[in-house]
Amino acid sequence: ATFLKLTSLGFIIGVGVVGNLLISILLVKDKSLHRAPYYFLLDLCASDILRSAICFPFVFTSVKNGSAWTYGTLTCKVIAFLGVLSCFHTAFMLFCVSVTRYLAIAHHRFYTKRLTFWTCLAVICMVWTLSVAMAFPPVLDVGTYSFIREEDQCTFQHRSFRANDSLGFMLLLALILLATQLVYLKLIFFVHDRRKMKPV
Repeated sequence: ATFLKLTSLGFIIGVGVVGNLLISILLVKDKSLHRAPYYFLLDLCASDILRSAICFPFVFTSVKNGSAWTYGTLTCKVIAFLGVLSCFHTAFMLFCVSVTRYLAIAHHRFYTKRLTFWTCLAVICMVWTLSVAMAFPPVLDVGTYSFIREEDQCTFQHRSFRANDSLGFMLLLALILLATQLVYLKLIFFVHDRRKMKPV
């Protein structure tokens, strides 16, 4: 079981770092991709590289050491913070991508005029700021980060429903993902209605 875990983690780390790095290089070099959705994709790649290169190796080492954490409490909180930061960032950014896809199809003129490089940069900065705000409270002991032996990683400490202050953050994450799905659903209905309106 340990060998299988280590092999899987090694594969995830390798693919996560190399794959996202190759995509990032392509996005930077190809000038035709220097536009709205690809700026967000580049940012997502950076976030995935962060998690794959920093967080997952600690999980790998923990599994290798027999589900034991040997790096101290501060390191545990930092790694857990980075992991949760990456999760919230991905959720927020996927929501932003869904909104831009809707604007590109439903409000194309607005999309082409307003979604410039600087607008995308502002959105990316806002997403990182929100993600940091969501990941920080447990570091300040509003809720808690600790090593969870069953998961071989430092993350939210899962306690009872009333005691677990981090539950609110997980619910917010679920709401962001739900909102993303609703935007895509609205986009599907919009495209369907437009097709029905076209004359035969």
